[in-house]
Amino acid sequence: MEAIRTVPFIIATKEGLPLFAAVDPVGRCRRAVEKIEMEGKKEIKLVKYEELSSAFGNASRKETVIFADYILDDMTLEFAAEKLFWDVTENGIAFLTFRSKTAPIFIAGKDALHKLAALDLKTSEDPVSAVEEFCEKDPEISVNRHELERAYWSKLTDRRSAKKAQWGLLKYLQFRPGGLVAKYLNRPVSIRMSRILVNFSFVTPNFVTVADFFLGLIAVALFFFPGWEWAVAAGITIHLNSIIDGVDGEIARMRHQGSALGAWLDSICDETLGALIYLGIGYHLYVTPPAYLAGKPDLNIWFLAVGAFTGFIHIRAHPLALQKKARARVLLLVGMLQTEKGSAAFDFCIQLYEKTFLERLDPAHRHARRYIQLSGYFPRFLVHSGDSELPAAFHPHLHKKSPLVGGLNTVF
Repeated sequence: MEAIRTVPFIIATKEGLPLFAAVDPVGRCRRAVEKIEMEGKKEIKLVKYEELSSAFGNASRKETVIFADYILDDMTLEFAAEKLFWDVTENGIAFLTFRSKTAPIFIAGKDALHKLAALDLKTSEDPVSAVEEFCEKDPEISVNRHELERAYWSKLTDRRSAKKAQWGLLKYLQFRPGGLVAKYLNRPVSIRMSRILVNFSFVTPNFVTVADFFLGLIAVALFFFPGWEWAVAAGITIHLNSIIDGVDGEIARMRHQGSALGAWLDSICDETLGALIYLGIGYHLYVTPPAYLAGKPDLNIWFLAVGAFTGFIHIRAHPLALQKKARARVLLLVGMLQTEKGSAAFDFCIQLYEKTFLERLDPAHRHARRYIQLSGYFPRFLVHSGDSELPAAFHPHLHKKSPLVGGLNTVF
């Protein structure tokens, strides 16, 4: 791998671009680059179209060039920056394609950029096609194309095109990784909510998270009224809460407004609400028991007890694999399960967790697998390090000694 400490990006800008999802598309593009996780420090330069030739001619290293007058999905940008950048040679250029169309981003080496300085892009309606055609005619430029499995981009010219791009990106987000219920039941509704809400600048992802949390609290409160009608109303409200739970993420992806605070707030609200729902269901079954338990209060109390206990376990255990500050507690829990039966039980839980949650991995959760993989290494590590940050813990010889290694290898 090429040793480059600084990874340069050129964002080609135009004046008079319409707002996209109530934000400036240039600022949105910059935020998208800033959140990319890659080796090296990112150096971002905003360059107007009429100044691109000069920027190409003065290039001293390979550059990733992004056209801000296009709306590009974040996964395509991340793939280009994290995977392709390091493979491009000094006289090479790499394009990303999807269904025979070229994405509005390319990575070019220094020599290739010097040749592109002869190309005038300030009046070009399709700058990527112009660059692609220019490179194909020059035999000294090595052109590489990488076909994408999924991608979305759309050009911004006016408010109408911005509305079209918003809806197109939302439909693309509907089929991001997730379960069948999310893709075909929840998201068809949530993307239509997002389509409306994203046009209001005050509706931020954190705003939606907090509002949805209070909606969930209303659902929990409905469980405290006796009668099956209230349970049905609570169930409907909970499902509405589940639908809106996707809106904050969709708005964050649309505007590239994702943040550590937002991820923390979303996790806290989800897990707190999940625990309260278990408690609410237990209480409702206590005050409105099934017919065959009518008149048996000694048995009915178990519904309340089980609901309270399940809620406690949920809020204590479920977020541990995701929260950075809780990684040491994950390992401590595993340390207490280093018996044959405990290991088998924990292995089953990990596989269940994989099926129900980790299939929904997105950039915010990409390290969850690594945290769980650490489970096989200790308690010995905790004794030697005393450090909850777990630096350099990935050692194969330790992993092989874990009684969980067989099941974890099956999962991961």
